[in-house]
Amino acid sequence: MSYTKIDPAPAGLAAGETAVTLDTGETIAVSATFAPQPNNAPSVVYAVARQINADGTAKLDADSAPIKTEFQYTPSPDEANDPAALAAVQKDCLMAVLGEPLTGPLSDPIHAGAIANCSIRNRIAALAIAGPVDAGALL
Repeated sequence: MSYTKIDPAPAGLAAGETAVTLDTGETIAVSATFAPQPNNAPSVVYAVARQINADGTAKLDADSAPIKTEFQYTPSPDEANDPAALAAVQKDCLMAVLGEPLTGPLSDPIHAGAIANCSIRNRIAALAIAGPVDAGALL
């Protein structure tokens, strides 16, 4: 798995997004934010990947919904208060939504299920085979 940053970026990207081309040919816009939550809740790193057209507009699925995936992670206080540790968490969150291998704190196997579920690669693959299930044939 790999990706290549697109430069210059497509005009239709939202603020804070970076466009990449996956090794499988799909064009993806990816972004992340880090913000404290209200009512003294812990801070959250929130990453989003969405499949885009060449002009940066959202690519839509069969139901006209944007093809995207999201992941959020609550860093420990030590991670949240250390710029280098926080950067490693943020990078892992971006890699997770891109479906890329992780090398930082989220590479711990305890996160494997959540990481696999948020991959834009897995989302695109699932949409390719989505549709009605023939319950009669399966039962």
